[in-house]
Amino acid sequence: MENVKASAFSQNEACGGFESGEYHSNAVHPVNTNWTRQSRFAGPNNSNEVKEIVFPDMTVESSIVVDEQEILYFTGDNGVLYAVSSEGTLIWEMNIGLKSKTPVISRDGKIILGTSDTNSSNNKIMFIDRGGKTEQEVLVHDAVNHPPVLTQQGMLLAVLNGNKLCAFNKEGVLLWTFQRNAQFWCAPTMAANGVILIGCNDEYLYCLDIQGHLLWSRHVGVSNENSNPIIYKDGSIIINASIEKLRLIALDEKGNTRWEYKPDEGIVLTTPALSCQSNLYFFANFFRVMATDINGNYLWAARIEGYPISPPIVDSEGIVYACTSINESGNKRISRITAIHNNGATKWLHKLKGEITEPVLLHKKLCVLSNNYSKNYAKKAAILSIIGDKKDRIDAIQAKKRGLSKVFG
Repeated sequence: MENVKASAFSQNEACGGFESGEYHSNAVHPVNTNWTRQSRFAGPNNSNEVKEIVFPDMTVESSIVVDEQEILYFTGDNGVLYAVSSEGTLIWEMNIGLKSKTPVISRDGKIILGTSDTNSSNNKIMFIDRGGKTEQEVLVHDAVNHPPVLTQQGMLLAVLNGNKLCAFNKEGVLLWTFQRNAQFWCAPTMAANGVILIGCNDEYLYCLDIQGHLLWSRHVGVSNENSNPIIYKDGSIIINASIEKLRLIALDEKGNTRWEYKPDEGIVLTTPALSCQSNLYFFANFFRVMATDINGNYLWAARIEGYPISPPIVDSEGIVYACTSINESGNKRISRITAIHNNGATKWLHKLKGEITEPVLLHKKLCVLSNNYSKNYAKKAAILSIIGDKKDRIDAIQAKKRGLSKVFG
């Protein structure tokens, strides 16, 4: 069993090699990039208790971030930022006016997001307090294509217009720009040695110093959008990319190949989750979740239903959560969350309406957003699903009443 303490948030959870950026350390889940995908919380033992909150006439592109009070933040295609309790109560909503990507929660508690409306020249990076009021705006004009990244030095990194990596200081002053002639397929990734990594559809992975100077580039092929690199504690950079077919590649800190993993059949579809046991969990085609050790040696494969939405996540007990989606009868989109033991056996499976986004773990809860459409797409709605088993939630609530809320995030 994997042992992860439910204490301060860490991007690394004893196994990663990411730089510790200026994210809120007491938040449950302040960022969806630049982390190992190993949670410090145990997920639900089953899916017996599910609460669904419907947001009509909107869909979401955003995933969820969660603060230290278990308040969930996400945005809709209607240009609204929502704050919702982990029990499903709407706390406030704020009209941003433009679509945006997933927010992050900064060390000083601000909600930071970039707007991503490709039809607007008024895109901006926004700094919002916990009451839903704007504290600062930085006009960037171009759409912000990925969640912003906060560095240890107090800089903010953002991808603009798909092909420009830009660095800003705390006052919002543009410090430098690194531009290519093709789209970047992930958010910038900060390694513990202070370098910036970013993959591009020109088939190269780029490594920059903190001043934006190119240190090296490596021909790796192309990858799927939002295939953010995973960094191991020894400095290994693990990505999925394709020259002839999608595979896992582990590079050293200079961009040299350490190993490659190609399934016996098919291809690798996502970057992996890195567990604190130093195992890698990822999706492959033919409806599989696969596991290797940190050196790319095969461990197991589990059959699942549907196509992956995002890479798996791992809870503190070693349970792997795989989110997939597929069209069923009548062209209805149905999603599944499959909880898998770390030997590949299924623990539980839960079906949801619509196509889900990336899940987030709280203590004994899993929260996820999904987009649901009517048969002819005339109507749409976003659904927030909060999954937990009743007994464990009662235990958690009683503990909070006894003043132990920090244990549960």
